[in-house]
Amino acid sequence: MHPDGIKRIFAIQMRITYFFMRNQKYKLMLSQPDIREAELKTIITPTLVLAGDKDVVKDEHTGIIAKSIPGSILKILDGENHSSYVLHSEKLYDIIKPFLLK
Repeated sequence: MHPDGIKRIFAIQMRITYFFMRNQKYKLMLSQPDIREAELKTIITPTLVLAGDKDVVKDEHTGIIAKSIPGSILKILDGENHSSYVLHSEKLYDIIKPFLLK
């Protein structure tokens, strides 16, 4: 929802990386997004919130996202980080398919 939702160790790593590399992607991740709970409450589309148990996003922020989107379903994926389950697309397909068939 916002940069303070990133686990401290990952935020530090991003700051260090940005300091040395001046990569704008890291600067963006340290300042964006800025999504309010009230905005999430307006989502009416069925929503599957996915996160890895080793995600860069704090567990409590993932929970707030899921609780704020009416009727959303939260799935925490064991052994996965912020993007690893996307890279393992077969695993992701098996998770998303049942949600789409509802």
